[in-house]
Amino acid sequence: MDIYRIDGSGKVGEFFGIPVATDASTGIVAGVNRDSEVLLVDERTGKEMRRFTLASPVRLASIVGSKEKTLLLTADQVVHRVPLAN
Repeated sequence: MDIYRIDGSGKVGEFFGIPVATDASTGIVAGVNRDSEVLLVDERTGKEMRRFTLASPVRLASIVGSKEKTLLLTADQVVHRVPLAN
């Protein structure tokens, strides 16, 4: 997945995977690289902030709270609250 500036001034960065959640206020993209591997990427720099693996594939993600946490729903119907990287 490529990340570009909205003003068209160029590419910021890229990561391998599919975006499952974004949040403009925190500037974070949550992407799924493999079924159960989640990446948190800074959309302003394109740099990976955090990577973690869950026991079951991710089906849904939502970033809630101001830099506090993200919610992930996995295929086994478990909701995970994961602190966002600073």
